[in-house]
Amino acid sequence: MKRFAALILALAGCLPTQEAATPLGPATLPLRNPTAPIASQVNVDPIEFAGSWRVSSVAGADWLAAGATVQAAVSGLNIVLTAPLADCTGEACFTRISMRNTADGRWAVAEGASTFSGEIWLLWTDVGRRTVVFGSPEGDVLVLLDKALPISPDRRAAARDILRWYGYDLSRLRGN
Repeated sequence: MKRFAALILALAGCLPTQEAATPLGPATLPLRNPTAPIASQVNVDPIEFAGSWRVSSVAGADWLAAGATVQAAVSGLNIVLTAPLADCTGEACFTRISMRNTADGRWAVAEGASTFSGEIWLLWTDVGRRTVVFGSPEGDVLVLLDKALPISPDRRAAARDILRWYGYDLSRLRGN
């Protein structure tokens, strides 16, 4: 009987504690599964990003609102984005995000972007350069931009397919 009681106590020590049984919430999980493959699109000249873009969907960048208009200025291989801050009105409600080219389809955020200061990769664009998807390989931020909203259903589906394959949690996107 003592052996049975000792066995029960030993097995009880193997049971998960309440802390271990508590699932992680979305705020603690990365936006991107770090074990999924990822690549940047390299067959694009940065000058193709110059001009006005609309934010179709966004995740991980609370300072940027879906539906906002973003202006992109290109100098050589570098890009400067001017974007309105979410939940803000007035002239002081814009941020400039300077991105320095590090490789084809990849930029380092030099300044701006609120609290984000990592690398931004071009993850996908359609052939006509009407829709582009930028994101961080670490999964901190993801932004779908389009020349005009709403984004066409075929381009939206193509972008979402590649983002799923790259391991992004699309349920966390705000916008369409």
